[in-house]
Amino acid sequence: MFYLYSNIRILYQLLRKEFSMKSIKSTLSAMPRVGDRIRLLAMDDIQAPPLGTEGIVKCIDDIGTIHVHWDTGSGLGLVPGVDRWEIISSDELRNRKEPAK
Repeated sequence: MFYLYSNIRILYQLLRKEFSMKSIKSTLSAMPRVGDRIRLLAMDDIQAPPLGTEGIVKCIDDIGTIHVHWDTGSGLGLVPGVDRWEIISSDELRNRKEPAK
């Protein structure tokens, strides 16, 4: 759904000549990729993992649902435009693995 919405919005901007490469890149860069580690910020679902739970993106299906293997063992997917998450940066992951000095 998010992909479809994003593509329609980009096409609309192209037709009206109101787009910039910056706006297109920011829309696409907010989407995680398979293998990314993400943190849950908000999910309106009774079965949602606790906020702050982390997981690994396993796949993104044809309608844009982001399927995640959560650290809690859950496999509940994220819906772009409804749920919120953040991609955990490689710097943050690297800092976790380094021993404290």
